Amino acid sequence: MQSLQIAYRRSIVYRRQIVLVSLLVGISLFTQSAALADAGQPMPTAAVRDVRRLYPSEWGVNYVDGVAYAVALNHLFLLDKTQQATDPTRIVTITPFEDFVSSVEVAFPLDDAINITFDEHSRRLLLFNNRANELAQVGLDANQLLDPASLVRTEITPWNVNKVAGLTIDPAGDYLYLLDSGAQELLRIALAGGSDFKGATITRLDLAYLNHTVRGLAIHPTTGHLFVASPTEHLLYELTTAGQFVQAHSLWRLGISASGGLAFAPSADQTDPPDVIHLLLTNSNLPLVMAAQAADLSPAMLNTFYLPLVQTKEVTGELYGADTSNDLASQGLLGEVLELALCAPGCTQWAWTITRQVAHSEDDAEERIPTGDMSELTSSDLELIREAKTNQWVGIRFQNVTIPKGATVTYAALIFETDETGNTPTTLLIRGDDTDHAEPFSLANYDISSRVSTGARISWQDLPAWDLVDENNQTPNLAPVVQEIINRDGWRNGNALAFLITGSGTRIAEAYDGEPTAAPRLLLEYTTWPAKVTAMVEASPVPTVVTQPTTR
Repeated sequence: MQSLQIAYRRSIVYRRQIVLVSLLVGISLFTQSAALADAGQPMPTAAVRDVRRLYPSEWGVNYVDGVAYAVALNHLFLLDKTQQATDPTRIVTITPFEDFVSSVEVAFPLDDAINITFDEHSRRLLLFNNRANELAQVGLDANQLLDPASLVRTEITPWNVNKVAGLTIDPAGDYLYLLDSGAQELLRIALAGGSDFKGATITRLDLAYLNHTVRGLAIHPTTGHLFVASPTEHLLYELTTAGQFVQAHSLWRLGISASGGLAFAPSADQTDPPDVIHLLLTNSNLPLVMAAQAADLSPAMLNTFYLPLVQTKEVTGELYGADTSNDLASQGLLGEVLELALCAPGCTQWAWTITRQVAHSEDDAEERIPTGDMSELTSSDLELIREAKTNQWVGIRFQNVTIPKGATVTYAALIFETDETGNTPTTLLIRGDDTDHAEPFSLANYDISSRVSTGARISWQDLPAWDLVDENNQTPNLAPVVQEIINRDGWRNGNALAFLITGSGTRIAEAYDGEPTAAPRLLLEYTTWPAKVTAMVEASPVPTVVTQPTTR
């Protein structure tokens, strides 16, 4: 198979809104992501196209987390996130065209369903249990189906792993890779004899430079690049097999609440050439499911599967607000497998992503209506919008927003962390502070409502219940609001911008003075076409490598 291709010339025959997340061109290596983030600089991100979504609850995998693909068999292996660590592991096999193949139970419990991969060379499924420090292999029977009786368990304590959150093996079967998220390391294990784990030599690759917890691991069958995901940052990192950074892919606009396993497979679009490879990414959606259950959805709804299997879900400003049908999938109440087309290094466009967080006490504030009282400037939380019997304005300000004048904002969103649970009907209206440089909020009466607001405003309608403390809640796309601000004549790269929020109902979010690390965040993605960007783009340092032989 050749390198990834993204076929924009065709109309994909799926009932999916194609989401174009943006492209990265002419860049293969750049300064490590941690340095970019710490310096407050934007990060270039490569393209992701949402091709389709599969909902495997039809086969009893309601909250899919683990996924593996067998090329020779053309089979997908799926694991449910809710499996208990003491139970046998139930593995469901389907085809990429959503035909059921088999369901088997293997006498090997998993404490993390993400730890599954298929070894093409030795034709076996591999599973990993952190608690037992064991690696299991399951072979195939005469019908080329998983054979639970072939289970072999290998104790790998000498490998000295902390917490594995993903594994993969190269197509030739030469190297097994374990993502040790606990130690922020990637283990490259040279397999002696191609199939025996005993006596393997281990190379440890330090991934601490990524500066984020990563989960999920897959190897591209053509490029040999490794892919790991950061669920909290909604980023997919592409690495060499030496652990060196290649590029990042932005997952922000996909509406994923709990990303999990990764696997590569040929495109399921039969109009694509056979060498087109797509990434499969699982999203268990468990946080949204738990919230829905707390909101007293009927058991019949929670256990019903609705067709079509390939569900259209528009990722726009209404993603979290519009209730267009009773389809649980469209409401985000079932786990899903996303099929994604990725942009290989060398694309012809690029986008930049940045994150900002409220960084000072005067950067988030509440104003009582109608008195204009600003006395709760140092409140430990933010009531959106009603506090006691009084409605209020809420202001959120972000410093050092490094978007150059003339850029096109493709995505913007606020993230609020739940401070107190609530499910009362709530709708928010979000505007921008229409000024070149937003000033900090003060104790002066009416300091939020007196500010001139942008003409662009986004309605966040019918917010879902916030039923999990510390859960992140993301607004619809606020790009029109941000775009209006940076289009001002006086806007300068690095200025501050603020959002002004009104509405009805109540949701209670963390404020800077309550928990600085949980204060509101801003996600931004923009495109720009400078003559040169290579001055910012340098080869990332080669991670620390430690090689050790192991004995049994």
